Amino acid sequence: MPFLAFDPKNVVKLPQDEIIMKEDYFTTYAGGIVTAPAFYAFSFSGGAHVEYSKMSKVSVHSLGMNDPKKPGEIIRVSAEKQESKAVGVSASLQVDFFNLLKLTILSYDLEYQYKNASKQDLSFFDKDVNDIISSNEFGEEFKKLLKGKFVDIDYFKERIVQHEQRLNENLSSKYGVLLLSKMKQSETEFVRIIKKNSSKTFYRHHSESMKVVQSLVSKIFNVIINRILDFDVGVKNMSTASKSLDIEYESSSDENDMIVDDEEKFSVLITHQYQASNTHKKIHKFYNKKARYYLSQITPISNEMNPLVKTHKLRGPLKIVSSIRITKDGLKHFHEQSEDEIYYLIAKNCNLSEEKSQEMKRADYRARKLRRWQAGKMACVKHSGNKYKDYMNDIKERGIMNLEKLKTFLAKFYKKNDNYRYFLGLFGKDKVFVHGEFSAKTSEGRPFSTFFQNGEFQGMGVIDNYRLAP
Repeated sequence: MPFLAFDPKNVVKLPQDEIIMKEDYFTTYAGGIVTAPAFYAFSFSGGAHVEYSKMSKVSVHSLGMNDPKKPGEIIRVSAEKQESKAVGVSASLQVDFFNLLKLTILSYDLEYQYKNASKQDLSFFDKDVNDIISSNEFGEEFKKLLKGKFVDIDYFKERIVQHEQRLNENLSSKYGVLLLSKMKQSETEFVRIIKKNSSKTFYRHHSESMKVVQSLVSKIFNVIINRILDFDVGVKNMSTASKSLDIEYESSSDENDMIVDDEEKFSVLITHQYQASNTHKKIHKFYNKKARYYLSQITPISNEMNPLVKTHKLRGPLKIVSSIRITKDGLKHFHEQSEDEIYYLIAKNCNLSEEKSQEMKRADYRARKLRRWQAGKMACVKHSGNKYKDYMNDIKERGIMNLEKLKTFLAKFYKKNDNYRYFLGLFGKDKVFVHGEFSAKTSEGRPFSTFFQNGEFQGMGVIDNYRLAP
C-alpha cells in the first residue's frame, strides 16, 4: 500500500476489511573515550555518551460487515509512539602485565534514561468523516495521529477505546573491583490510562540491586582475544544475585507524592533471583552452597531440591526466581498487626535469637532498649523499628499511608535478610501470593524446571489490574 494511504482523505475511503500499517524507527548515538598516559603499569580511561531514539507504529482498520462494531463505527486506529533519551559516563582503571595482558581492576558506570511513550486505540464513526478530512483542530490532530506523533488526546475523548501514557525515569549505576561488581537501579514511572470515559493516574517505583561474580578464566580469555583480534567475546558470570522492590499506587492527581488513603490503591512486589553457571565440581563448592542457601531462603521447595543439588543430580547453569505479591488483604493484615508482633519479626529478621526476639514483644523492655544507643543486631532492630513507627504514625495521626516511608522500611527489612518467611509474617501467610521457578540441568545434561506457588492469586498489581479489567 502506498505511503499516501495514510492521508486522512484516503483513510476514510479504505475498502472494508482492509488494514494498513506503518512503522518508523530512528536512533542516533554519540560518545567518546579519553585515555590518560600510563603511569608505570597503570592507566586510566573515562568516557561519556548520549543516545536518542524514537519509534512509532500506526495501523488503520476499515471495519467490514462481519466485524463487531458500534452503530456508525467505520474505522479503528491504533497508534503507538516512544521517545527515549539517555546519557551516561564511565571510568576505569587498568593494569598492564608486561604489555601482554591488560586487566580492568576498578570500574564505574552511571547512566540516566528518560522515556516518553503513549499508546491509544481509537474508534471513529461516519459522523466524524467531515472533521477527519477538514483543516480544523480535530483534522490536524488526526493527521498527527496518522504520522505517529504525540497528539492532544482531549480531541478524541469520545472515541477512546483505551489510551495509555507512560513517562519513565531510570538511574542506574555499576561499580566493579576485579571479578566482583555491584549494580543499583532506581526507576520512577508515571502511567495514565483512559478507558470507558474514565481516567486514572498511577505511579510505579522500582529499586533493584545486583551482585555479580565473573569467571577469572573467561575474563583472561576475553582479554587475550581482544588483544589479538580486537574483538570483545564477553565475560562469563559465575553467579548473579539480585533483589528488587516495586511499589505501584493510584494517585488522585498528577503529583508524585506517594500518599494514599486506602489499601486497594497500592500493591507491592518483592523479587529475589539467583543464578550460578556451575555447581558440581570441587572448585564450584561455594556456588553449590549458595544455590542451596537461596533455595532454602526464598522458596518453599528446599526440602525436595537441596539434596538433589548437593549430590549434583541437579547442577548449573541453574536459576532461582521467587516473587512475593502483596495486595489489599496483605496490607490490611500488616496495618492491623500489633506493634509487639511486628517488633518480634523485625528482631528475627535482624538475626536475634528466639529468646531475645520474644523479649522484644514486651513494650517496657523494648522501650528501654530502643532509648539507648545500640550496635550490631540490636542497632538493626532499632533502625528498622524506627522506620516502621514513622510509617504507622502517619496512619494513626493523619489517616494516610506514606508509601515513601513504607518503601524505606521494606527496603531496610529485606536488605538485611533473604528469608521470605519473615515477609509472610508481616503480611499474612494466607494473604500474599508467592510464586517462582527453579531451573537447572540434570547430571545427564537434560533441562529441568519446576514451579511453585503459595497463597491465592490476587492479580498483577494495581496498574495491570485496571488495564486488564473489562
